[in-house]
Amino acid sequence: MSRQVQAILEELRPLTGNGKYVFPSLRGLTRPFNEGTINMPLRNMGYASDVQAVHGFRSMASTILNEDGWNPDWIERQLAHI
Repeated sequence: MSRQVQAILEELRPLTGNGKYVFPSLRGLTRPFNEGTINMPLRNMGYASDVQAVHGFRSMASTILNEDGWNPDWIERQLAHI
């Protein structure tokens, strides 16, 4: 993990605590939050699941970054969590 990521996580610690997860489940600190947790606000805004889901933002970001001329290898590595 890069020192920059470590610094960001340390800055988040006062907000997230010392738990196992940076973003824990609303149901308990020992469980990670899930995709449903993030999709619920989209449903509350009126987006049906066949119209928009959180995972769709990944492809949207890829398209925008590629169109803006960012290095395609960087984009793909980020999308692959490398």
